[in-house]
Amino acid sequence: MTARAILLLAAVLALTACGESQRQKAERARDTHPIGALLGEGACYSAAFNAAHLEAHPDQTLTAFSLKQAGEDIRTLDNEETRHVSFSFRLKGDSDLYAGIAGCDAGYPDSTCYVEGDGGEFRIRPLPNDDLAIEITRLGVEGPTRFSPNLYDAPGNRSLVLARAPASACGGD
Repeated sequence: MTARAILLLAAVLALTACGESQRQKAERARDTHPIGALLGEGACYSAAFNAAHLEAHPDQTLTAFSLKQAGEDIRTLDNEETRHVSFSFRLKGDSDLYAGIAGCDAGYPDSTCYVEGDGGEFRIRPLPNDDLAIEITRLGVEGPTRFSPNLYDAPGNRSLVLARAPASACGGD
């Protein structure tokens, strides 16, 4: 193989590798569903509340909340009207990690997400600074040892702001 052919082949392979990433970005940009556009592959939104915050907000029981696109196995259920997300949270004085899956409608600017197993619902709204506002209307899910309380029952849990975070902040599927 000539040096020119090797160089040409290397250029084609490099463009193909770059094209995958660009193609994925283009697919996400074309996704007209609000949740699909927000939560592309690897996107994670999270909030963690330290002791000082919790002391200043005694009516809040959440110590952490995260949200991301659901895993591939769940995303097979996605359609034009619904996109699936996974979420998890921790509570003050409780070592359990509570997690669930929700199907989110195509409402804009607010998408309502309905939690599997009649676990409740919450709304997601994008904020101008790339954060997400979460409004909980009812949310309780099964944890590893027990069911969580309904998060809505603690007024400080009802409205959250989640910031874009590294994928590691949302954990694995």
